[in-house]
Amino acid sequence: MSSDHVGAHQGTVAMRTAVLAGEGLRTNRKHGQTMGAGGQHFTGLEAGLQVNRSLCVSGLVGGKEMDADATGCTDGSPKHQEGEHQVEQVAAQAAPEVQQHEDDEEQKSKAHRRNSGPIRPGFSCPVPGPHASKQDRQHHRPRGPEARVEHGGQRDGTVTKQHQVHREDEHRATVMNGERRRGRGTPRRRSTRQHQVVASVRHVRWSRAPVKKARSLRRSHGGGRVPRNVSSDTGVERLGDSLEGRRVVLGVSGGIAAVDTVRLARELRRHGAEVLTVMTQAAQRIITPLAVQWASSGTVLTDWSSGMSQLDDVDGVLVAPATRNTLASHVHGLQGGPLMMALSVARSRGTPIMAVPSMHHDLSTDPVTDDLVEAARAQGMAVVWGPDQEGKRKTVDHVEIVARFAHLLNATKKSRRSVAITLGATATPMDDVRRLVNTSSGRTGWALADDLYRHGHDVSCIAGLTTAPQPAWLPLVLRAETAPAMLDECLAVAKDRLDAWVHVAAVLDYLIDDPAEGKVASGSDALQINLIPGPKHIDALRERCEGSVRIGFKLETGIKQRELVRRAVAQVERAGMTAVIANRLEDLGHSDRPRGHLVDATGADYALNTERDLVEAIRRLIERGA
Repeated sequence: MSSDHVGAHQGTVAMRTAVLAGEGLRTNRKHGQTMGAGGQHFTGLEAGLQVNRSLCVSGLVGGKEMDADATGCTDGSPKHQEGEHQVEQVAAQAAPEVQQHEDDEEQKSKAHRRNSGPIRPGFSCPVPGPHASKQDRQHHRPRGPEARVEHGGQRDGTVTKQHQVHREDEHRATVMNGERRRGRGTPRRRSTRQHQVVASVRHVRWSRAPVKKARSLRRSHGGGRVPRNVSSDTGVERLGDSLEGRRVVLGVSGGIAAVDTVRLARELRRHGAEVLTVMTQAAQRIITPLAVQWASSGTVLTDWSSGMSQLDDVDGVLVAPATRNTLASHVHGLQGGPLMMALSVARSRGTPIMAVPSMHHDLSTDPVTDDLVEAARAQGMAVVWGPDQEGKRKTVDHVEIVARFAHLLNATKKSRRSVAITLGATATPMDDVRRLVNTSSGRTGWALADDLYRHGHDVSCIAGLTTAPQPAWLPLVLRAETAPAMLDECLAVAKDRLDAWVHVAAVLDYLIDDPAEGKVASGSDALQINLIPGPKHIDALRERCEGSVRIGFKLETGIKQRELVRRAVAQVERAGMTAVIANRLEDLGHSDRPRGHLVDATGADYALNTERDLVEAIRRLIERGA
C-alpha cells in the first residue's frame, strides 16, 4: 500500500475516533452508512469523500499535518477544487484496501465470538469458549452484583423484549444522571464493547431456580447417621416390633396435654403401630389436625362420618389425654362425638382400652373422680395416672405410655411367660466405706426386660449396681448390690416357679473374706486383702429352676472364637442351661463385630450382630419354652 493509501486508511480509522466530533459525522457499521450532522446519509465512495473532506478541515491528509492553504481546502477557491480532486483520487485508490481491512476486522470479531460462549448473568463479558486461552478464562470471572440479570431473564443470558425495553430505559436514565453529575462541558468517556455489556445488564436482576446440592454432614450436625428405614419427612426410626401389625385408635380430648400428641403418635409408629386418630372439638383448639396427621401418617377423624367404618378391625384404643368429662361420658354411655363412639364400640367388642387422665389436682382428688375411675376400671378400662406436679396430675411420658399400652395389648396373647432377669454389677465390701465392684452398666438387662414387658410377659428384675437408666414402667425391680444379697433375692423369687430365668448380672467370682469394721486408715504403706471364691448363682439355682428356660451370659477375653464356644458349651452342660450368650471383651463396643454368640446344648453357634438381635433371640427362646 502506498503512502497515500496508508494515509487514506489512517484517515478512515481516525474518522471513527476523534474527528467525528469535529464534523458531526456518525457511522452505522451494520448498514455501511455514514450520517452527517444534518441527517444526510452517505454510502460507499461518497462516505469516503465526505470523511476526507472532514479531514481536510483538520489538516490531516496523507498521514501528515498541513495547513488549509497548502491543501487548497478553502471553500470556493481553485486550490480547494484541486485538493478535492486529489482527495477523490486517493480515496478511490485506497477503497479496496480499506474494504479488505474492514473485512479482516470483521473476521477477527467473528472468530472471537466463536471462541467465546454466550454472555451469562454474573459475567462482565462473553464467557470463554472451549478454545480460549487460560489467561482469558481467568480474566472472565463474575463481577458480583453489577452483573446480575433481572427476574425475566433466560439461563443463556438473554432477556425478553419487555425486560430489554425496561433495561434500556434504566440505562438511559443512568447515562443522563451521569451527564448531570459530570456537567455538559465534560467530554463523555469513550464506550467500549465491554462497557456496553456491563451497562446493558447493570440494573437488571437474574431469577434462577435454586439448585439443591447434596451437602456433606457438618460437624455441628452431629456424627450420627440417618437410619436407613427413615425414608421420608414423616418417617420414623423403628425401635421395636411390640405393636407390629396392630391398628390402634388414638383418642385426643381437650386437655392441655394434647400438645404431646405429636410425640405420642410418632412413638406408637416407632414400635410398628398403624395409628387412627380421633380428636374432639376441644382438642382441635389446642393442636391442629394437620399436625396430628403429619405425626400419625394416617387418618384423623374430627367429626362424624358415614358408617364410621374406620373403627372396624381395631386392636386397641388409647385416650391421652383423658379429661374427666371424657371419663364420665364413657362410664355413662354418652355419645358426644366420634371419640365416644370409638370407646363404646371397643367396650362392646372387648377391645383393650387405656386412658391417661390429665387434670388439676383438685379435680383428681375429688371423690366423684375416684368413683368415675373405679367405674371405668370395672368396665375394663386401664387408667394410668401421671405424676402430681405443680398442682396438676400430668400425663406420664409418651415412651412410658406406649410401653404400657403395648403390654396391655400383648398380655392376652398365647405363650406369655413369667420371667426373672438378673442384671447389673455386684460389689463386695472392704470396710464400711470402700468396696470392690466389677464393671457392668445394666444396659443389656434393662433392654431385655423392656422388650419382654412390651410383648406382654410378666417380668421381675433383680438388679445390682447400674448406671444405665431404669425403665419406670417395669412392674417389679428388686435391688441387691452385693453378690450374696442378689443370690438371696433370686432364691426368694424362685419359690414362685417362674417360666424363665435370664442371668445377665455380672456376679463377682471372688469376695473379700473378712471386711474391716469402720474405715481402714489411709496412711498404711500396703494393704493385704484376702479374696475367696464366691458362690455360682446359676449352680445354686439349678434345682429351684428345674423345668424352666435358663439362659446365661459368659464374658471371656484373650481367646479365639472356637475356645469361646467350647467354654460356653461346658457351662451349659454343668449348670443345666438352655443356652448361653458368650462374648469377648475385645468385641464389645465395635459395631463391625458380633454383639455375642448364642450357644445351645448341641454346640451350635449363632452370631448375634446387634443388641436388638440378641434381645429378640432370647425372647424367642423364652416364648418357645423349655
